[in-house]
Parts: sequence; structure tokens; C-alpha cells
Amino acid sequence: MLALAQSKSRHVDTLSNAVDDLSNVGEVRTSNLSLTLSHRLTPLSSLNLLLGIQRAGTGTAGGQASRQTLADLQFSTRPSPDSTIGISLRRGHYITTGLLPFDETALSASFGVRF
Repeated sequence: MLALAQSKSRHVDTLSNAVDDLSNVGEVRTSNLSLTLSHRLTPLSSLNLLLGIQRAGTGTAGGQASRQTLADLQFSTRPSPDSTIGISLRRGHYITTGLLPFDETALSASFGVRF
């Protein structure tokens, strides 16, 4: 599945004195691109790969901007009709105006039981 989304946020009421995310900027633009690939390994297990890029920025010159790239590999299986096991390996890269870029690598596992 391939998904593309864009949004632009701004105040509807320009007379409001509300303090929120848009108080210091005129607008915030966001764009997202993601690709999800899924493969059923067996009738009870599957492998998923999610690749994504998100960009956000303000509509003012010299404003805040960010970019995130993400890769997430997920494996899930059902060892019994009432239990699930999931394992996820995620790698992300984050860049934000005014901050040092950083990377994230995470391995997580889950076990669920239905009763």
C-alpha cells in the first residue's frame, strides 16, 4: 500500500487570543509518504515492512522545520488460537531546525493472550 498525505493548518479565527501550536506562526504544512509491504508467511504468521517520510514546516521564513524517515520491520504469529507474538525492528532518522539530528534503533517484542 502506498499513501501520500498533505495538510496545511492555520487559525480560522484570526481575532482569537488562544495560545496554541499556531500562536507564533501563520501556518504549518505537513507532508507524509509511506509504503507498506505485507507478506503472509504461513496461515498464522506474517511479515510487514513500513517505510515512511514525514516533512513539516512553518509558512514563515526561517521558521521551524522537521524531517523524519522511518523503517519498521514487523513479524507476527499466532502460536495458539488465543495468543499472539509480535517482534518489531525499527530504525528512524530525525532532523529538526535548531536541534542536532539523531537516529533511533529499537527492537521490541509483544505477547498477547485473549481470555
